[in-house]
Amino acid sequence: TADDVVFSIARALHKNSQRSFQLRGILEARKVDDLTVDFLLAAPDAVLPEKLIYVGIMSKAWSLAHGVAEPQNYNAKQET
Repeated sequence: TADDVVFSIARALHKNSQRSFQLRGILEARKVDDLTVDFLLAAPDAVLPEKLIYVGIMSKAWSLAHGVAEPQNYNAKQET
């Protein structure tokens, strides 16, 4: 769903995410309706579709239920 996409993009952009550097230029994802998401970009980005390949879309409900709403902080050696 669009909610899962917005959640997953926000999670990938989180400061702890190992994917955030690959998504430079994406400022935000916004839900338009149940099946549509708009991306707010810092500038036009011809390679946006390629960047999105690196984002795994996660179920928001599952992530919240299992305590993984934020990505693991590898830099702080956080264990799962």
